[in-house]
Amino acid sequence: MQKEAIAYGVFAPKEKITEMSLQRRQLTEFDIQVKILYCGICHSDKHHIHNDWGDSKYPLVPSHEIIGKISDIGINVTKFNITDSCRHC
Repeated sequence: MQKEAIAYGVFAPKEKITEMSLQRRQLTEFDIQVKILYCGICHSDKHHIHNDWGDSKYPLVPSHEIIGKISDIGINVTKFNITDSCRHC
């Protein structure tokens, strides 16, 4: 069963970032699902939003600098648990 997720992104080049609804694919046996709590938008994300490099695919949810917590794991995941903290950082 797919889960709906709320994200912030663009549907076309140079649009303003808006809230959008996405369908997550089914978690596989080795996947870790992360609930993103905070993110940063950097200068390269701006280039992707505007398709300055000609390789952006839309809809696009920018950001690769995230803070979150593990909200689900696949049945074969062994190094991570569903938790609020990794207890190391």
